[in-house]
Amino acid sequence: PIPHDEISRSSANVHIIPASKEVAKIVADAGKGSVVSLRGYLIEARGKDGWTWRSSLSRDDSGDGSCEVMFVQAAEVYR
Repeated sequence: PIPHDEISRSSANVHIIPASKEVAKIVADAGKGSVVSLRGYLIEARGKDGWTWRSSLSRDDSGDGSCEVMFVQAAEVYR
C-alpha cells in the first residue's frame, strides 16, 4: 500500500478556468485516460460580491482549501 501522505503529495484536484474557447474545447475533448499538458497560472478568483476562490500553493496540504485553481492559457492532449 502507498502511504496516505505520499498519495496527497503526488496527486492534485485541479479546477481550471480556460482562457479561451479553444482551450475549453481541447480540455473538454480529452478522453478518459488521456495525458494532458496545461500551461497557465494558479490564481485567486474574485467575484464582485466579495466571493473568492484561492488556489492552494502547497503540495503538502489536503482537505478543504487544498485544491488548485488554474487559469489555463494553453492545453495539449497526448493520445
